[in-house]
Amino acid sequence: MKLIGYDPYVSQAHADNLQVELVSLERIYKEADFITLHVPLTPQSKDMIGAKELDMMKPTVRIINTARGGLINEEALAAALTAKKITGAAIDVFPQEPCTTSLLFGLENAIVTPHLGASTAEAQVIAASDVAEQIVDVFKGLQPKYAINAPFVPPEMMPILKTLYGGCD
Repeated sequence: MKLIGYDPYVSQAHADNLQVELVSLERIYKEADFITLHVPLTPQSKDMIGAKELDMMKPTVRIINTARGGLINEEALAAALTAKKITGAAIDVFPQEPCTTSLLFGLENAIVTPHLGASTAEAQVIAASDVAEQIVDVFKGLQPKYAINAPFVPPEMMPILKTLYGGCD
């Protein structure tokens, strides 16, 4: 499988390490067989996939959105699925949650599920454990592994940022 992706924050070295070719969004829309979204909902990412983007896609594309509701324009997606312009979509996030009505409900080529996110008992235990481990790391003077609402910083940039802004030393 050839992996292509778009991320303005990921370094080429990191993408190479993951064996992902960094490309433009337009190229993803035109070439991908499967498109998965892994972005936050911001004013810039709202409706990042609408009628124009769906028209660029291959008729065999499948779209998966488990990131945030509002990234895909629901009306445009429903129209593309109904007209068979794209093969299918799997969606578990909606602009309004909990979602009780959607244009996607009942479409044979759409899979819709309630947004579960970290709702399972196992996910809650893992998240709590990760947070506790990070707190211990910070008290040991180590850099935290994750931050809420922060852009990805490539590992090779960490020494530079630590020099510029200080660290947990």
